[in-house]
Parts: sequence; structure tokens; C-alpha cells
Amino acid sequence: MQYAPRPVRRSLVSLCVLAACSSPDPGIAFAVHVTTNAGTGTDIARLELQVTTPSRSFEQIVEAESGVLTFPLETTTRLASTAGRLTVAITARAADGTQVDEGSGELDLAEGMPSASLNVRLKRTPPPGTLTATPFWQLAPPTKVGSESSPIAVVFTNGGFAPSEPLLLPSGTSEFSYASTCTGQPVPVNGSCAISIVFHPTVAGRRRANAGIFIVEGDGIDDAQLTVHVVGQPGDHVTFLGQDCIGDCSASVPSGDVVTLRALPGPGSSLGGFSAGECGGKSTACLLPVTGQREVTVTFDAFAHPLTVLTAGPGSVSVDADPQRRACPPNQTCEWWFPVGARPVLRAAPDVDRGLTSFQGACATVERDTCKVDLSAPRSVTAGFGALNFSFVTSAPMDGGVTSLADADAWCTAMQPASNPGVYRAWLSAPGLPAAMRFAGAYGWQNSEGRPFADSIEDLLGGRLAHAAGSEPLAYATGTLADGGVGQTCNGWTGTGTYTAGEATLSTEGWTAAEERPCSEPMYLLCLGASFRSLPASQAPPTAHRQFISRAQVAGSTAYPDGLAACANEAADAGLVGAFPFTPVMAGTPSSMGTLLFGLRGHRRLDGVDPIDGVITASNVAAPMNLTADGRDFVGLEPLWVGGSTDFTRLSDASETCDDWDAGSAGTGRATLAPRQGNAFYERSFLLPCGSRAHVLCVEGP
Repeated sequence: MQYAPRPVRRSLVSLCVLAACSSPDPGIAFAVHVTTNAGTGTDIARLELQVTTPSRSFEQIVEAESGVLTFPLETTTRLASTAGRLTVAITARAADGTQVDEGSGELDLAEGMPSASLNVRLKRTPPPGTLTATPFWQLAPPTKVGSESSPIAVVFTNGGFAPSEPLLLPSGTSEFSYASTCTGQPVPVNGSCAISIVFHPTVAGRRRANAGIFIVEGDGIDDAQLTVHVVGQPGDHVTFLGQDCIGDCSASVPSGDVVTLRALPGPGSSLGGFSAGECGGKSTACLLPVTGQREVTVTFDAFAHPLTVLTAGPGSVSVDADPQRRACPPNQTCEWWFPVGARPVLRAAPDVDRGLTSFQGACATVERDTCKVDLSAPRSVTAGFGALNFSFVTSAPMDGGVTSLADADAWCTAMQPASNPGVYRAWLSAPGLPAAMRFAGAYGWQNSEGRPFADSIEDLLGGRLAHAAGSEPLAYATGTLADGGVGQTCNGWTGTGTYTAGEATLSTEGWTAAEERPCSEPMYLLCLGASFRSLPASQAPPTAHRQFISRAQVAGSTAYPDGLAACANEAADAGLVGAFPFTPVMAGTPSSMGTLLFGLRGHRRLDGVDPIDGVITASNVAAPMNLTADGRDFVGLEPLWVGGSTDFTRLSDASETCDDWDAGSAGTGRATLAPRQGNAFYERSFLLPCGSRAHVLCVEGP
């Protein structure tokens, strides 16, 4: 009987190194998880880990307190956080110090790497089994032709340390038959299996048979297949066996091996759970035994979505819902995270003499230089910036008055400030040619004081100016009516009759049609850029207080508490998140908000317009305060509770505040109008019965 052993596939022990970066101390914390195929430590009593990094090397020893190491086991250490090649070598020793196994692995660490894993396979080779056989020459009694001998038993005993599967490879004549219990399943350590040989001669004479016993290549443990499914948001991933898994991943492992799965949620996500029953709770680590075909689904839940902003050109973008009020600089990509379902508002701020050309991407609504986003899913928005159109009133009247549109345009060119690029034309109509037709394709103007003037021709014709053309009262020739039609033009600019004139300090219809003037009077001109497509952003003070008009109407008898609830609810619905709440501003309220009303410096409408530079007075309101929290225009002449006095220099008495907004249906309270057109905040004030209902002005404090 011959014994011809074949090489045995090496027994496997896995070493996984995971880097965690959440420790406040410098460096990376490594968790080392070691498993062995056999499920026990057998003769392994000591593990020596030699770790080498680009900057240093060190050794860590894991030693059994008594007997052998119990698997799985885990130990931790800390490395200097440095990029480069990491090498881990492991030596396994018996209790007497004899080396019984070894293995090594390498990993490239990148700068700022949040996690990494390394799998090291030990190179252990089991000793061969032992074989006990009964010699063939002891067959007795001799077998006659046509008969069979009694079975001769050959026993294989596994003296190795891992289950092994032997294989019988007989040779000789066909007069020998073989039967075996040694195939088809592993023989455990110290176990045995039998091979039966029977001789049935066909002719007289003596024959000799040989049989070889081989250990099947392998460790007697079948390979298992592990498949991992990752279900979640961008950035969610799972690490196992050296893989960084996004989506679906798989790997072959020895059957019965224990694999460490680590769930790593991305920004805005949390672990939902593992589908495997062995992985309970919300722990991000799972020790998973793998046999056969094993599938595990790791689910991540989104508690926030990313808002990605790209600034293309000379301008920045901020997000109103960001408490830190960070700005995304020009030509960069930035990311904010907000709760799922939030509705943040992006606000564009072009560089000097530049404007917003467009918002592209996931804007639910766009209003001037703002974009509102619905974060029911991850969103991306691009803000483009470019050259800006300007508007200005000529510093001198046109010599000899207007004689033609071409001469008027030439006068605008002559008066054009050097800092204002592009082509400029006079806002001037002629018979059969309204002024608006001379600016086709251009939009977005800023006045000579650096404030937004108008976004579009439609805003000009609708009397919806963000700010007036200038701060000094001055009439200029337009020949244009409030609806854009041709007005009086000195009989086709022949010098006789009258001309329609606009007023520089008005932002209502009067900006283009305030009065008619004799053609003999000097003619100033309003000049508008005709070259660019860009929206002028607000030049609001950095500390401006955001404000809006409530959609809800409240009774004067409960105007302050009901208005407080309306401000809070509508701000929350619109995603207006900040360090301070929105509060109704009414003179005489319990929190002395009247004093706040008079003392606040700098207001900002939600479209970026700054209607008030300093403290509110009846004369320094530069633009209507007419937008709701969702950025919509107020339509019509709606009443607004304010209290206060006509010159805003004192608090109101009880007759103007419904007795501090707590008088039931009796008494009166002072209100004003919040019109879409016109700058007046208080000059149209009047008294209303306290049982009446009106809106409130909500201002971000303090």
C-alpha cells in the first residue's frame, strides 16, 4: 500500500484593520479582528503584529491568559494619521514560543481617509494525516476463481489540525474493487475513515494491487459566497474583507468564517439596519458567520439631503437657512445639508458691477436674486454671474433738448460713467416706437447708487422698481406713459408742445410718467444699459433684518399674540431658519416692539431689496415692504397693523393700539397699507376698529 500525499490548501486566518477617525486625539484608531477557520485557537497562544508606516514602525502582542487564544478576538491600537503605505505582518506562535503560522498584507492610506480595511491570510500548512493498512499478502484463505475474498480494511486517520478530505486513487487490475467512506465529506481532526478492498480473481495465479491515499487540496471547508447590498444615499458604504462597498458587492470566504461588516453612513444619513439576524440594533459593526450563499442588505436612512451649489462667474451665494450665513465663493462648488423636506432659499451676491445672469438646476421658484429649493431629495443649483446693466440720470440736460432718438442715445454715451460698461440708450419713446422696444433682450439694471433698479422690461412697465432711479428730485424726459405707451413727445421731438417726464425719486408709475413739461424746458435723460442679461443683487447691509408681511390676517384685539404665531409659522413653512425668530412689529406691544421698530437699522426684503437704510421714518423708506414669507408679491392695498405715530418718533397711546392689542372688539388701532406699488409705509395710515382684521409686519430680531 502506497501513501502519496498531495499539497493541502492552507488553513486561513483573517486579520482586518479598520481606521476610525472620530477620536479627538491625533491619529487613526485601528480595530484588529482575527478569526480562524477551525473555530478554535488550536495551538495558537500568541499573535505578534508588526505594523510599519511611512513614519515609524511598532509591534503589538496579543497573548492568551491561559491555554490558547479564543477566536474571534479583537484588539485596538493607534497610528499616526499619515498618508502612504501601511504594512501589517502577523506571526502566530504556540505556547512554547514555536512559530506555527505567519502572514502579511499592505494598504495604501490616503490623506483624510475616513476608514480603511486590510485582510491578511496566514500561511499555515497542516501536517499530513497518518495511514494504517493491512498488507495484501496476508489474504487468507486463498480465493478461488469466480469467488470473492473477504473485505480488507485500510484505515485513514487524520492527524492534522484541520478537517481534511482524503481521496482513494487505486491502481492494479480490474480484479480488485474498492469501497470507501473517505470521500464526499471532510474527516475531522483525529477522526478516521475506512477503505474496503475485495479481490475476485478470474484466472488462477497471484496478483498484486496498489492503492494511493491523497489529501484533497483544500482545508476541508467549502468556499461560501457573501453578497452585500447597500441601500441608501450617496456616500453611504460598507467595508468588509478589504472592500469599500457601494451598491452590490460579493466575495468568496471559507465556509463558517466570521466576516466583519462595518456600516459607514455618509453625511446626512444614519444606519437603518442589517437584514441579518445576527446584526441587531443600530450598531454599525456586525460579526457575520458565512456559510453557503449568504446575502445581507444594509439599509441607510436619510435624515438630511445635500444642497450643492456651483457659482459660475464673479459672485457668491449664501443660504438663508444656514445659521452661520456662510457664502460659497466665486467659481467654486459648495455643499450644505438640511433636513429632508426643508425649503432653503439661496441668495446671490454678485461682485461689484456684476449681476446674476441665471439660476439653473433645482430651483422650485426664482424671485430676483433668490432661488427656493425643495429638499425632498438631494438637489443641485448653479448660479451664473456676469456683467451688469446700469441706469443713471444724466448730470446735465441735453444741449438744445431732444431732437431725435439717435441724438438722445449719443448724449447718454457722452454722460456714461467710465465704470459702467456696455451700450446705453435713453429711456425715450417716439411716435410709433415705445421706449421698451429699444431694450429688447436686455434685463437687470442697477441704479447709480449701487442699488437694484429693475429686473426686467416687464417690471419697468408694471411700475415694479426695486428702488428709484436716484435720490435727488429731478425730472427727466421719457415720452413714455406708465403702461409703456407713447406719451407726449414734443410733436415727434420737433421742439413744440409738451413732453411726458418721469421723476427720479419715485419707484411707482411716476418714475416714467409723473407730469408733462413744456418742450422749452431743459431735458435731462434717464439712460439704461442695453447690452447685458443680468439681475442686480441687493446691496443690503450685512446686519440687515429680514422681513415679510404675513399672509394671515389677525384681529386688532389679539394682534400681537396671533401675529407672533403667524410670523413663526409662516417663517418655518418658508424655511427661514436663523439665530433669531421673526416677531410682529407693532408699537405698544408687550415686548416693546415699537421701540424695536424705531431702533432697527437695516431691513431686507426676502428678494434681497433693502427698503430701509437706517431707522424707519415716514420719509426714508426706499422701496415697498410688500413680500410674503414665500417670496410672493402683496397684491392690492392690504391693511397692516402698526400702531405708532405718523412721524415714528414715539410710541402710540392706547387709542392707536387697541389698548396694547388686548381691548376685545372695542377701541381702535392704527394701521397702514402694504401696497405693491409705492414706497409709503406709514403716510397712508388710518384707524381701524379693533374687531377688524389686518396683516402684520414680521421682522427678524433682535
